Amino acid sequence: MSSEQTALPWLFAPKQLFFWQEKQLNFENIDFQDKPLWVFTPKMEPQDQELLENILKAVSYTKAQYCVIELTQEEQVNFAECCKNATFQYALVFGLLPAQLLLNINPNLHQIFSLNNIQFLWSLDLTSINDSQNRSHKKMLWQQLQQLFLSKG
Repeated sequence: MSSEQTALPWLFAPKQLFFWQEKQLNFENIDFQDKPLWVFTPKMEPQDQELLENILKAVSYTKAQYCVIELTQEEQVNFAECCKNATFQYALVFGLLPAQLLLNINPNLHQIFSLNNIQFLWSLDLTSINDSQNRSHKKMLWQQLQQLFLSKG
């Protein structure tokens, strides 16, 4: 498997997913209506928030066009329910496991794929992307972001 198609590691076998202590995310404080882009990420430090804002600004997204859903390791969000309750076209996932979105998939890092008419891009967490040791991951992420957002014009 090439570095461009690095699969995310699975921490749980499928049977174990059902026994994972579930703490569902509360959507009351998240403004997600009419946002074409949803970003799923672990809880962010200020430098991670700044990096995310810069990434999204570089692909011409303003804060009014996306919502950020931050999860702790114990939290999960039911992606299928998100799809039922809101309309969005894109999902960027930084540093989370598919199980945290209650998805039974094995996505490759930095490779765009479609699921339920939503374009996904899975990546390392923002702290790792910002690390100077991960220039190749940053470059792959940027190439895919350009393909996803900037080639639409």
